[in-house]
Amino acid sequence: MIMLSLFGLAFGWTIILVGNELEALANNLSEHRLGMAFGGVIHAVSLGMLSVAGVETGEAARSLLKAMPNPGFLIFVGWIRIALSLTAITIGFCLIRRNHWAVMAGAIWSIFSIAWFVLATLISWGFLSESLGHPLTGDNTPLYVVDGLVHLAWPLLLFCYLLPSWIRGKDRRWSAKL
Repeated sequence: MIMLSLFGLAFGWTIILVGNELEALANNLSEHRLGMAFGGVIHAVSLGMLSVAGVETGEAARSLLKAMPNPGFLIFVGWIRIALSLTAITIGFCLIRRNHWAVMAGAIWSIFSIAWFVLATLISWGFLSESLGHPLTGDNTPLYVVDGLVHLAWPLLLFCYLLPSWIRGKDRRWSAKL
């Protein structure tokens, strides 16, 4: 649980950094929209023979921003992933120390993690299906499979493992101190 949570921390931080960069790119495009419009007019009037430097790059950046999720959403998703990972690290250490309440906390964490994965996938499904093909049959299938294993299958297996101990109450495997 701790090792996968460290991966989740890195994943969340990466999402935040990508969101910040996309936000900076959007702000930069917004600041230079007049120059890009002027360059587009020159390109159109000259029938494509003259081109102002950077207009094509700006148009490519605009199409990238249209394909990517909202930068604010990415930053929000990243912070939620970091919070879930930090909570999982804490619960993991408590499971190592065999604190009985950690069994219940781990099972509840699993439910929240699964719910968050399903919600985030539903919200970003449009991006997932447009970026590199359909998530289940396209080029980004390996990335989606890893994401599903780490954020769906692992919490589901953890929940199935912890649920019997939680239902039984004080189980000697968890309540006995080493």
